[in-house]
Amino acid sequence: MAKPPFPYDLIADMHRVLKPNGTGIITLPWSARFHYKPYDYHRYTPSTLETLFGAFSEVTIHNRGTDINAIVNKSIVLYFGSISSIQSLISQLLWLPVRLLLFLVFAPVIGVLTVWGHLALWFNWGSSDDPLGYTIEVRK
Repeated sequence: MAKPPFPYDLIADMHRVLKPNGTGIITLPWSARFHYKPYDYHRYTPSTLETLFGAFSEVTIHNRGTDINAIVNKSIVLYFGSISSIQSLISQLLWLPVRLLLFLVFAPVIGVLTVWGHLALWFNWGSSDDPLGYTIEVRK
């Protein structure tokens, strides 16, 4: 069995190719069932990221959203995922009325959640301990 990849060589190459005083931007997901199925080997916390990128002169880690954004995102994924699985169970002939009913019932809820998620971003509501992901800004 192949050994899971570790990011050390990749990060060393990023450091090597970045021009002096250059800036690099790296993003990674956090709140996901699988980051990149089936290659989900690591979950990086901000403290781990600071250590991994320690060779750079500056490392700034930005949360992408808060726990509220993660909840909204999961709700939207659940909504669209449920519709997809229901579609496979119901014949094409019956699917259109069911789909329309689901849309009419849940679309307003999804709309309210989407607005709530955007307001949470704008006003920095929620905890930064469970964001959607991280953006790492490095400087050599």
